[in-house]
Amino acid sequence: MVLDSRSRVDSSEAINSDGATSSNNGSSAATVATVSPSISVPTAPELKKNPIGSWWQALGLRTKTTIVSVVGITIPLLVLGGFTVIYVGQDIATSTKQIEAASANGMGYRVAYFMRERYGDIQVLAQLSFLTN
Repeated sequence: MVLDSRSRVDSSEAINSDGATSSNNGSSAATVATVSPSISVPTAPELKKNPIGSWWQALGLRTKTTIVSVVGITIPLLVLGGFTVIYVGQDIATSTKQIEAASANGMGYRVAYFMRERYGDIQVLAQLSFLTN
């Protein structure tokens, strides 16, 4: 019997429970090697089925195509819409501030002109002779 590094039987010989080897000499019934209970053989962990993966696998091609198409169209539209709302919102806020500043500046000039006219009127009235005596 020949064992390789992976502890696999390479020949048609097998190990009996008493440690003796036997050969089946080409017969179709294979003898299974038994391992003593003191040796621990590692086993592969059981694979848990992914419920999302099994759900996706259960869908048909038409349904999968529909879902991918809707998601492929919706996500870019939402991103573009969000960008537009932010950009346009900032632009509207900026233009509103500029309009308010221009309006306040114009109102300040009108108030100053009005006050200059009233000051002139006060100066004229102050120089009248019937008010000075």
